[in-house]
Amino acid sequence: MRKSLLIFIFFLLGAQPSFADDDLRYFSGYEIEKKVNDKLKIFLNPEARFDDDISRLFYYHVRLGLTYKLAKYFQAGLTYRFANDKKSRTNGTTYWNHENRLELDLAPSCVIGQDWKLTDRVRFEYRNFEIGRIQWRLRNLVKISFGEFSIADFNFSPYVSNETYHPMNSGKFNKDWLTFGLVKKWTDNFSTDIYYRIETKRVSSKDEWDTAHIIGTKCKFSF
Repeated sequence: MRKSLLIFIFFLLGAQPSFADDDLRYFSGYEIEKKVNDKLKIFLNPEARFDDDISRLFYYHVRLGLTYKLAKYFQAGLTYRFANDKKSRTNGTTYWNHENRLELDLAPSCVIGQDWKLTDRVRFEYRNFEIGRIQWRLRNLVKISFGEFSIADFNFSPYVSNETYHPMNSGKFNKDWLTFGLVKKWTDNFSTDIYYRIETKRVSSKDEWDTAHIIGTKCKFSF
């Protein structure tokens, strides 16, 4: 247990780049999950995102979906997402770009040792934008959960994950999310997730990349 925590802290401290010229953002999410039976769950997930050093709302979405446990270590999911993303015109004005999205998730997992869990989730997305553009995208999330730890009677579960974004029309990935987080289960029905995320995003057809630092919170209600 203690070795796992030391490894997690080592990764977290080693991933702190300079904030000098990078944007600081905040993601605020909620999830309401209802267990239908031992295999099927449905959920509702609204989220708002703020950029420009957490001074401007630039994105929000509402996701409604279900997950189904196909086997002990294999889960599938189907989700509809309505999203609004603030874009800028060449004259400096902004507008909201509406998107309707379908998501298909396939997530095999395995247990490493006594309490580590490795998950490799593949997500296929069909994205339909208000401006008439359609895009297919592949996302791959690899996540390691380190089990539960206790410090001064405070129990929490750390994790680290990395997710890459691959638009299928371009043939190469254009965004990466490296995330370090802590999940705290307060009751049987309520938990919180606090995380730090490094976003690296391609900003042009050339190999030019921008970096943003994200502080995120998520409150989850399970019934």
